[in-house]
Amino acid sequence: PVTGAWLRVAGDSDNGLQGNMLRWTGTLWEPLPFSEIPSRFFHDAALDTRRQRVVVFGGSRGRAAVADVWEWDGKTWHLHQGQVNTVAGNAASPHTRTGSSAAAIVR
Repeated sequence: PVTGAWLRVAGDSDNGLQGNMLRWTGTLWEPLPFSEIPSRFFHDAALDTRRQRVVVFGGSRGRAAVADVWEWDGKTWHLHQGQVNTVAGNAASPHTRTGSSAAAIVR
C-alpha cells in the first residue's frame, strides 16, 4: 500500500458515514476499487511500513463506538478478531474508543 500518495480511509461526509478509501492524485480524490470497510468516523488509521499495511482501529458507527481492527494489504481489507494488546499483555482488543490518535513506529 505504500504508494507515496495520501490515503483517506472512511469518515463522515455530507452524504453520511463512509467506509471507502480514496487516494489523492495531486488534483482530486480517486476512489480505490474494492477498498471498503464498515463505515465509521473518529477512528485511528496508521501505516505499518514494516508489513506494508494500512491499519484502522475503532471509531464510531453512528451512535455506537467500535473496537475492531482492520488491515489493508493494498488489495483487500482483513478483519482481525481478538488482537493481542502488547502494551497490556493480554489477548483482547483495546476497549471501544473514538477520537483517539494512532502513530506508526518505524524501526
